[in-house]
Amino acid sequence: ETGGSGMSILEAFSKYNTLFLEAGETHTAIVNTDGELYTSGTGNQTGSSSGSNKTLTKVTTKDRVKTLSCGSNFTIFATESNELYGFGNNAEGRCGLSWNAGYSAPQLIDFGTSKIVKQIACGNNHTLIVTEDRNVYGSGGNENGQLGITDEYGNSQHGIQTFRVISDLVKKNVIQAVAGHTFSLLLIQESGKTYLMAAGESAGGKLGLGSSPGTQVKVFTRLSALDGVGVNFIAAKKKHCVALTKKGEVYSWGINEFGQLGHGHLENVTKPKKIAFFKDKQVLAASALYNSTLFIAKSAN
Repeated sequence: ETGGSGMSILEAFSKYNTLFLEAGETHTAIVNTDGELYTSGTGNQTGSSSGSNKTLTKVTTKDRVKTLSCGSNFTIFATESNELYGFGNNAEGRCGLSWNAGYSAPQLIDFGTSKIVKQIACGNNHTLIVTEDRNVYGSGGNENGQLGITDEYGNSQHGIQTFRVISDLVKKNVIQAVAGHTFSLLLIQESGKTYLMAAGESAGGKLGLGSSPGTQVKVFTRLSALDGVGVNFIAAKKKHCVALTKKGEVYSWGINEFGQLGHGHLENVTKPKKIAFFKDKQVLAASALYNSTLFIAKSAN
C-alpha cells in the first residue's frame, strides 16, 4: 500500500521474516531468520539456474547463511559451517574463484574452514573479508589500490584471483571493513580507541584524506581527521562514506552530486565533516546506498 508519503510496504520482504538485506546494482539478496537465502534481479548474479528473477527466489545452499555481501554484480556469503561461497560476475577474481567470467549458482571458495569469517565487504570488483582473528583478506580488482596489496616495488597488483591476507594489516585489530566502488575503508581499534584507514581511488574526496594531486592511494593510510572522536561504525557504497560515533554524531565525505552527504549543498567533501542537521539528535544507525544515505536517529533529549 502506498500513502501520501510515497512509501510502500514490500510484502515480498515481510513474509520471509527477513533478517538482513543486501543489494547490488541490479540484484537484491535477503537472508531470513532460518538462514535461507533469496535473491531477485538480472543475470547470473541471482545465483539461480533460472537466471533473471523479478520475484524473490530461493537459492540452494548446503547450510544456513550467517553473513553476506553484494557487490555490483556478484554476491559472496558464509555459512554457519564456515564455508565461503560466491556467485555472479567473477572478472578479476572478485569472488575469489580465479578467472572464470561468471557463475550462475553458488560456488565453494577455497578459503578453508579454519579461518572463521566475521564480515564480508564487496565493492564493484573487489572483496574484503574480516576473520575472527581480525585479519583481512582481499581478492579481485586492485587497479586503484583498493585492496592495499603491492609488489616489492610498491606497485599495485591487479586481478588478485584468490583471497590472500593483506600483509600490512596483519597486526591491526580490524573490527569493520566496508567497500566502496573502487576504494576500501577500515575501522580499527587500538588500546581502546578507534581510528580509520583507507585505500583506493581518492578522486572527489572518497577516502577523506583531503585534496591531493594523486587519484590513487595504493596502501591503507590512516584517516587522521577522525582520530579521537570515537567512531564505532562506518558505511560506504559507490562514491561516499559515513562514520558514526559513540555519542551518536555522524560524519560524511566524498562525492556529493545528489546531496547524499547531507550537508545542504552539492559540493564534494574531501575530509570528514560532521552533519549539522543531527546536532540535536542521536544517530543510531546509517546505511550508505549508491547515491543516497539512510539514517535512524532519535532526539538527543
